[in-house]
Amino acid sequence: MAKVALFDEQQKRWVQYDEDTEVLLSYLSKPDALNLNKKVDKIVSRTGADRSTVWNQKLGEEVVHDWRHKERHSEPGLVYPDGTPIPYNPVNRDLMMKGCREFSIFVGETCIDAAVYLEIDQQIREAGEIKND
Repeated sequence: MAKVALFDEQQKRWVQYDEDTEVLLSYLSKPDALNLNKKVDKIVSRTGADRSTVWNQKLGEEVVHDWRHKERHSEPGLVYPDGTPIPYNPVNRDLMMKGCREFSIFVGETCIDAAVYLEIDQQIREAGEIKND
C-alpha cells in the first residue's frame, strides 16, 4: 500500500546532503509550490529576469533554512574546493542555489519528496525522540 503524506503543518527536517553534511529543509506542499510559482511569475514579468534563476533563488528562500556538518554541528559542512568553510547565511544560500547545480537539484527534488519527511518521522519515532527543528 502507498503511504500518502497529508501534512497539517509545515514539515522541516535535517536531510543528509552528502556523506557529512545535513541541510535543514522544509517540505514544499502543492499549494506552497503554486504560491511560489505566482511569486516567481510576478518577478519575471516585472523584471524580465531568467525564470529558472528566479525560481532557484525563491525556492532556496522558501525551503533552505540552514546547513551543518553531520557530526560537528557547529561547523557548516559545506566547503569551497580549497577547504574554506561556507557558513549558512542568505547570501551563501543564494550562491549555492545559483552556482551549485548539484545542490539546487538536491533541494528541488528533496523538498517535494514527501517520503523523505515520512521516513525521517518514522526514524525519529523508532529512536524515541520527537524533533521538528
